Amino acid sequence: MNSIPKGYKKTEVGVIPDDWEIKKLGDFSSFQNGIGFPIRYQGKQNGDLPFCKVSDMNLVGNEVYITRSNNYISYEEACIMNAPIVPHNSIIFAKVGAALLLNRRRIAKCKICVDNNMMALILDKCVNLYFIYQKLITIDFADYAQEGALPSINSSQISKISIAVPPLPEQKAIAEVLSDMDALIEAQKELIAKKRDIKQGAMQDLLSGRVRLPGYETKGWKHTDIGDIPDDWEVKKLGEEGVFLTTSSYTRSELKEYGDVACIHYGDIHTRFHTWLDCSSTELPMISKDMVKQYPYLKNGDLVIADASEDYEGLGDCVEICNIDSRLCIGGLHTIVYRAKPGLFAPSYIGLLRNLQVVRNQLVSQAVGTKVYSLTNSMIGSILVLVPSLLSEQQAIAEVLSDMDNEIETLEAELEKLNHMKRGMMQELLTGRIRLI
Repeated sequence: MNSIPKGYKKTEVGVIPDDWEIKKLGDFSSFQNGIGFPIRYQGKQNGDLPFCKVSDMNLVGNEVYITRSNNYISYEEACIMNAPIVPHNSIIFAKVGAALLLNRRRIAKCKICVDNNMMALILDKCVNLYFIYQKLITIDFADYAQEGALPSINSSQISKISIAVPPLPEQKAIAEVLSDMDALIEAQKELIAKKRDIKQGAMQDLLSGRVRLPGYETKGWKHTDIGDIPDDWEVKKLGEEGVFLTTSSYTRSELKEYGDVACIHYGDIHTRFHTWLDCSSTELPMISKDMVKQYPYLKNGDLVIADASEDYEGLGDCVEICNIDSRLCIGGLHTIVYRAKPGLFAPSYIGLLRNLQVVRNQLVSQAVGTKVYSLTNSMIGSILVLVPSLLSEQQAIAEVLSDMDNEIETLEAELEKLNHMKRGMMQELLTGRIRLI
């Protein structure tokens, strides 16, 4: 029985509408390679042309377009170095190394130059730019790459990639729908970024005492080793106000999906957990009970700190244990567990303190290493933190910041829904299963 619907045909890329064509990328585009970036222009912030490197694909902002770079050159400098100028509305991407595997594509919204790890796809006017861009982000160039020490792809390989192309009016209609969806997604990302900035400012103000919540008043200030603080706040040295617990060293491969005891791995602190770890609802890697040995079980209020980071940004990443109830959990590989004296910190407060700039500065000054920065129990123990004397004020601060966190999580969930909707639309529209014309 023929399972192909009426009005559709079977092709090398799947079943598509009868009036769609199969074209090679090289049929309607040309390619332009970049050139090595001269070190003498590194960090130059003015010029006629952005000189884009692979790292510029990570710049915070719109994930569709490239509008700026960390480096600029003039037209004269481009001529001197014989740098090809990529026209605006070209699609740029990495062509070599790990960046190729990330599959990022960007549309250049101005004339630019690119370095020799990148390539530009320049389209003919017979196709719609945004439609082709949407098609390209569904294609993994790594599938066509040359094998070797570093994966790489060239124009000859890319030009032979086949895609299904509808008539130009339908390309434009599909592009408009997906562009509108991208605009909603970008607006949601901007709102999340704005809320994060607001929360970051609120944390610095509330945790430093510069701003007090209703019911708490600063009558005066006193000077301390970490700066001026409200006269009813205190400075505490962590090592004098708590103890450090023994942690395990089980590698990721030794952790399982199921087991008797949860084990917090430092990699999860860097990537999955933030500020508070709700042990009642969070999936955690597990070990069997006979692997626990002498390792103490965690309690609510314990601070679990990653003791190693590849950069200063992640230095001292930590989570406070919350809602552990009867769940059994231990500290894992490359973690430091700190347990404060009872009554010193209100629930959910200690997990916030790493965000204070004065604490971050101490972490940076204490850390050792070059490529990987490490912390020890004694280094953490020497950290000074400022603390409201009243537990009620600590609790009030934690609740305000937790509410902000919950709002951001809600917005992020809405963003994921939008992304899911767009993925579904792409699957239907870019294959012709749903027709707009």
